[in-house]
Amino acid sequence: MGYEGKFVLHTVPSQPATYGGGGGGGSGNNYACDAQCQLLQAEQTALDALMSNPDCAAAFGGATGVLTLMGAMLDDPNSPVTITTGTDGDVNGTLGPNVSATTGQNAVLYDGINSSGSYAVLGFQATITVNVSADSQFMNVTSGFYLGLGLDQATFQAVTVLHELGHALNLNYEIDPTSVQSGIQSDNSGSGVLVSMANTAATHNTCFGADSGGGGND
Repeated sequence: MGYEGKFVLHTVPSQPATYGGGGGGGSGNNYACDAQCQLLQAEQTALDALMSNPDCAAAFGGATGVLTLMGAMLDDPNSPVTITTGTDGDVNGTLGPNVSATTGQNAVLYDGINSSGSYAVLGFQATITVNVSADSQFMNVTSGFYLGLGLDQATFQAVTVLHELGHALNLNYEIDPTSVQSGIQSDNSGSGVLVSMANTAATHNTCFGADSGGGGND
């Protein structure tokens, strides 16, 4: 399944962000793009990959995955997935320097409407929390494993968004088997770190790397 063109949901600075703690003297903020800006860019890059690369789309639920990410990017309250930010120690201590993001699920009330008027519907929503602390891999990728994959900072951030989207889709599938699954494996096991790394590598290869049907990053 392919998607023609590019669907832009956020307007972000056109100049590339200055990632990491680059040198240079002088006063003031030398960053062209702050944490929220970088997250918006990552979401847009992830969406572009889903829409332009059929293999990437297939790995993340096809059209449903595309629409789910769009809903999260637009902060749609009825979206089955939402994306937010956190810092080290958030999400019951889950986030830390080596945890770029985590995904959980909560019961929520959705807005419904029928011929009798509006009403509330009990449902579930997966929440992706991205770690935007300065020492997190999302903001400053330093791991030899990730760098060895050829992931520059911007690519790693987009891969992180897709990786967590996969977990979100799978969490929702556990509640509603009529929804779609992704190819992402659960990280919640004794070998969770290794599984997470494998998920990241597979996402990169499918959506941006050598196995990418849409071609790698330029």
